[in-house]
Amino acid sequence: MHTGVNARAQWGAVVALVVGITTCGAIGVAQGQEPDDGVKLAAAGPRFLAVEASHSSDAAPRWRDASNAAVFRKTISVDLKDVPLGEALSTIAQQAGLRLTYSAAVVPLDARVTFSASNLTVGAVLSAVLYDTGVDVLLTSNGQAALVKRGALDGFQGGTVTGRVTDSLSGQGIAVATITVVGTVRSARSAEDGRYQITDVPAGEHSVRAIRIGYTAVTKPVTVLPDQEAALDFALTPQATQLEEVVAIGYGTAQRRELTGAVSSVTAEQVGSAPVTSLDEALLGRAAGVEVVTSSGQPGAGVMVRIRGGNSIAAGNDPLYVVDGVPVTTNLQDATTGSLLGEGMRGVNPISGLNPSDIESIEVLKDAAAGAIYGARAANGVVLITTKHGRTGQNAVSFGSYYGIQEVRRTLPVLNATQFAQMVNTAYANAGQPAFYTPAEVAAFGQGTDWQSAIFRNAPMRNYDLAISGGDAGTTYYVSGSLLQNDGVVIGSDMNRGSFRLNLDRNVSRKFRIGNRLGLSRSHAHVLPNGGAASVILDALTAPPTLPVKLTGGEYFNGTDPLTGRPFTNPVATAVAITNEERDNRVIGNAFAEYDVRDGLTLRSTVGVDFLNSVQDYYSPSTVLPGLNSGGEGSRGEAETLSWTFENTIHYQRRLGTLHTLDVLGGTTMQRSTTAQIAGSSRTFLTDALGVNGLNTAKTFLSVSTPAPHSSLLSYFSRVRWTIA
Repeated sequence: MHTGVNARAQWGAVVALVVGITTCGAIGVAQGQEPDDGVKLAAAGPRFLAVEASHSSDAAPRWRDASNAAVFRKTISVDLKDVPLGEALSTIAQQAGLRLTYSAAVVPLDARVTFSASNLTVGAVLSAVLYDTGVDVLLTSNGQAALVKRGALDGFQGGTVTGRVTDSLSGQGIAVATITVVGTVRSARSAEDGRYQITDVPAGEHSVRAIRIGYTAVTKPVTVLPDQEAALDFALTPQATQLEEVVAIGYGTAQRRELTGAVSSVTAEQVGSAPVTSLDEALLGRAAGVEVVTSSGQPGAGVMVRIRGGNSIAAGNDPLYVVDGVPVTTNLQDATTGSLLGEGMRGVNPISGLNPSDIESIEVLKDAAAGAIYGARAANGVVLITTKHGRTGQNAVSFGSYYGIQEVRRTLPVLNATQFAQMVNTAYANAGQPAFYTPAEVAAFGQGTDWQSAIFRNAPMRNYDLAISGGDAGTTYYVSGSLLQNDGVVIGSDMNRGSFRLNLDRNVSRKFRIGNRLGLSRSHAHVLPNGGAASVILDALTAPPTLPVKLTGGEYFNGTDPLTGRPFTNPVATAVAITNEERDNRVIGNAFAEYDVRDGLTLRSTVGVDFLNSVQDYYSPSTVLPGLNSGGEGSRGEAETLSWTFENTIHYQRRLGTLHTLDVLGGTTMQRSTTAQIAGSSRTFLTDALGVNGLNTAKTFLSVSTPAPHSSLLSYFSRVRWTIA
């Protein structure tokens, strides 16, 4: 801790200022004084200090010399004639553009001051007018200066934070609100009138947070000075508590306090704040008991979602997805996308085409009680997705975009070419064999090839969203479009997706309503092979640094590894030269009609459709493995899946007295799913120029398959809820 502030550097100025106060004359720079005299005078003047570190514990803060701060080096001119010290400080602060705070309990504001100075620094002027007042000057990080008692900063002396917590709408005080100094153990609860007081708060800058159930929490900054009081008021905005939150439960909604099953909710704000390519990635870390794992790090890679773990060893473990009331199952794609051409493709999940910005809410039904309405299909849990819709009298146009860079934060440390060659020679020597590489070869290798740097890159990610919504008492609408461009961190991988949504609601009459929910999407991805003989990252980690990416002629090196004698798989050539594409077109939508038979009794019919067309192309030219050994390999597959759903429900709800509510639901579901597939593969091509479009020119046809799986579902369901509240 500093016990003096630049004493030797400031003694002359302090002497001159003191002389000026005494003689009431203009101030000049004094010369010829002894340093010891200056130190004595400086000790009677203020010290200029700043907080060096603000600690979250109750330990005393540390201070540093702030006399050379820019705000104190600014020059001003003053002419004060027998004015109160408080007026003098106000004049100095105004001319210096300095925010200066002080208290009459610390500074003798009524003391008379007569002082004149021309082109003198703010620090020197303050030293003069505050001479022998027993105060120090404390500079905060926001540029504010505070006058505190001399010695208050030498030991730990806490300050006090006081204020009032009120309702932002009524202005009434809020009782039992918790006010906490963030990062410390200092806190208090508000009284009946909303007033609070927190004592012994460590000096420095803090964040204070006010919390009360039923209100939005508020955090504010505050500067606490030793042995002084800081005023800080809070106005909290009322909000619905979590128990009053309305959540979707399948064929209806309910307040959270009425639920008996386990349901987790993810809001539109939470989904929109996550820069993800697929909606299910937004569930990661936001729903308890839900495990989200991507199949690979490639853009738009398939995502595995497990709710409370896996339930089966042989059967599927994917949850049931319900988009705007339309059940969309995952087993329709098991025989098509992701396996049509074998390993390496992305795989499509039921909600990959949904734009995260279109989502209103996501509810995850995690146990048997919550998902019972869906029967056996809910064995692995249910994910209910509700998209946004227009609101009466709230016409709005919104545009959003973001841009980001993805990178591999850390690569694995590997040997360079020289170190690798030396290691190989050491291994040969230990085996009693002559060195594999000659000294001249070792010296010529240098750093060699860094295969990780050759395949990894900084990958941009861009997203653009445009939405128009609104309506009147008769019709509401929500129209949106989005474009996503996502490059992968490995060369040769990317994914582009465009989507469109149209949601309409129409009140035909007081009792009759119709509407639709329609989502269209198209995605195009370049996918890296991630298994078998062409795993790019694995090949990069195992490739010898002594081998080049390309030969002097510019072609990729695909010869034999001299160390192993086996064909070398060049990971860069695999990523760039091999064609591995997937194009998906998806339509998920429904149309519905509702009729109120009488108060509390509603009939609803819904027709839903889920259509997926997926095309996958693969071609390995004859210049890289695995096509190098067969004169080229190629395949193409196309699958078209159509699933339609027809549902009819009857819903009755009635209030019985003041405490009881009866809610009865019954209905039926019919679902039919058909898939048409065709896939073919060939090898030994006459030329690589045609790529996958030249399958008919190959000398060898490997296979052609045309499976056509289909399934049907007919179910009846009912639910009765009796609520006492």
